[in-house]
Amino acid sequence: MIWLTWRQQRLEALIGGAVLAALTALLVLTGLHIAGVYHDGNLAACSLGKSQPAACGDSVLRFGARFSNLVNLTNWFNMVPLLIGFWPRRRSCSSSSTARTDWPGRRRSPVAAGWQPA
Repeated sequence: MIWLTWRQQRLEALIGGAVLAALTALLVLTGLHIAGVYHDGNLAACSLGKSQPAACGDSVLRFGARFSNLVNLTNWFNMVPLLIGFWPRRRSCSSSSTARTDWPGRRRSPVAAGWQPA
């Protein structure tokens, strides 16, 4: 039975894997760029617990301003599961025993019939 599931959804799995691989490559390259800028700006000397040079304040502020939009963008990744949840699901609806238009009726049928929990 697992072969049938794989056969029905292999295209979706390949597309999902390709999107995940592209996103991973993008994030790795961005992280390497950020690490290079951090190293070139000598911001390690500005970390807590060390005596800080006078130029640390400006360097840290410029570094934060340069990559603040990226941080705001990554916060939107929390919305990805929500967007996936709203994606149309034609296979699961067409193969189930309950029609899509009948789902709300079956969910509300105990309430509509006047059933109340004891």
